[in-house]
Amino acid sequence: MQQKKTGAKEEKKFPEFLTPDQPFFKFKKLAYTLDDSLLVNINFKGIIFEMEDQRNWGDASFKIYSGSLLDPFPYLEKEGSNFSQAVKIDIVNKKQRSFPSKNIVKIDHTTSYKFPKIGIKIDSLILPDDNLISNFDYYYYLIDFTKDYKSVTTRYQNKVFLVALVDHINDPEKELTKIYNFITENNINLDKILICPKIYLNSFQPAGEWPKVPELNEYYKIAKKMFSNSQIVSGMVTNFTELNRKRPKMFYDLVSFSFTPIIHDSSDYGVLNTPETIPYILKTLKNFSNSSDVHIGPISIGMYFNPYGESLVKNKKKIRLEMADSDPRHDQLFSLTWTLAIFIQSINKESKFFTFNSIYGHHGILNKDNTKRPLYHLNNFLISLSNSEIYKFNPINEVYGLKVILKNKKYYLFVNSSKQKKEINISELNFSYQYKLNLKNFTDIFKNDFSFFNFKKDINPYTFEQLEIKFIEDK
Repeated sequence: MQQKKTGAKEEKKFPEFLTPDQPFFKFKKLAYTLDDSLLVNINFKGIIFEMEDQRNWGDASFKIYSGSLLDPFPYLEKEGSNFSQAVKIDIVNKKQRSFPSKNIVKIDHTTSYKFPKIGIKIDSLILPDDNLISNFDYYYYLIDFTKDYKSVTTRYQNKVFLVALVDHINDPEKELTKIYNFITENNINLDKILICPKIYLNSFQPAGEWPKVPELNEYYKIAKKMFSNSQIVSGMVTNFTELNRKRPKMFYDLVSFSFTPIIHDSSDYGVLNTPETIPYILKTLKNFSNSSDVHIGPISIGMYFNPYGESLVKNKKKIRLEMADSDPRHDQLFSLTWTLAIFIQSINKESKFFTFNSIYGHHGILNKDNTKRPLYHLNNFLISLSNSEIYKFNPINEVYGLKVILKNKKYYLFVNSSKQKKEINISELNFSYQYKLNLKNFTDIFKNDFSFFNFKKDINPYTFEQLEIKFIEDK
C-alpha cells in the first residue's frame, strides 16, 4: 500500500547538541560486508526508519525503529490515512566462512604505551589484610554526600579516587565544603575527585527535559581551589552515553566513565562483541575532551547503576539478564576473557587508569570469608605488569593481543574473545614457553599456587581454544 500524502512536512533538523557521532540518524539503505564472505544489502521503504547507534552504550549493534524521536509524540494519524513499511534483505556472494591460519596478527611498532594504573572499588576504608589489596595503585571510593555518612579509619595510605555524589539543590560551595571537611577529618590521601550531582545517576534524553543543575564547571572550579593537590575528574559515574550527553568544558584534569555490556543484550554473543565498540567510544571522547587523560571504571558485566530505570534488576534466578545487579558469568572464564579484551581494546595514549572490580559483592574479587575469586587472579596479574612498556597487536578474528616488555624480558598476552576455535599466525614471535587458561584447565585458578607465569613448553602458539587466554614468554 502507498502512503497517502497529507500535505508538505517540514524538514526535521537535529538539535544543536546532537552530532553525527551520537545516536540518531535516518537512512534508506545499508550495506555490510561480513568477513569478506557475505555482502548484505538492506533496503527500507515506506515511512521513515530511524536507527540508533548502540556503540554509544558499548553494544556492537544498531537498534532500528520507525518514526523519528524528533517528531511529536504520541503520533497522530488521521482516520483513513494509509502508510506502509517494508524491509528487503539481499545476501550476495555467499561463501563458507573460515578463519585460515594464514591470517597474520601483526604488532603495531609505531606506538608504545606505559602500562596503565589499576584500581579497585571499595565500600569502606576498613580493608581486608591482603597483599593484593594494598598493591592496587588507588582505591575507587564512592560516597553519597546527600545521605548521612560516617567517619572512617584506615591503616592504609593508598591514594584515593573519591567519587562524591552531591545534592544539586544546594549551593555548590556548601556541598564541596562538606566534602573537604570529610577528607580533612579522616586524613584521606586524596589523589583524584569526581563530583557528580546525584541526579545525574539517571539518564536524560538529549531532546528531553533536563533538571536544573548548576553547571559542572562551577563544582570543578571550586574543587580546583579546595583540592589543589589532587586531580579534578570530569565525567559520569555511569556509562559513556551519559558522558556524551553531558560533555565536560573546563577546570578538569581527567575524564571518567564506567562500562557494562548488558544494557541492551546480555547474550554471550552480544557481550563478547562489545570490545569492538571501545575504539569508537574513545575516539569520540578524545574529540570533545581535548585529549585529556581517561579513567574507565568500574568495568564489569553486572551493572553498578541503572540510569534507565528505577533501579537495578535483581537477578535472583542468576540468568543472563539485561540491566541486572549481578551476572552468572562473573566467576567464570568468560568474565576474565571479556575483561582482558576490553582492557586491550582500551589501551591508547589517553587511557591511564582502569578500575575493574570491587573487593566484595556481586562484582567482587573476594568472597565474604576472604577466599579468592577468579577475577582476583586477573587483577593480580595486571598489577604484576606495572611499569612495563606495551605494544598493541592489530586485532583479527576477535583475537586481541599485547606485547609486554617487563624488566627487559618480552612477553605476549592474547585473548580469544569468542566461543569458536581460532587459528592464526602471530608475526615476529620467537616462541618459547606459554601459559594457557581455557575451559579445560579453568579449575586450576582455585589452587593456591595459581599464576599466569606458570609457563610450560608448547609447540603451537597459533591455535586458540574458545575464550582462551595465552601468556607467552619469548626466548
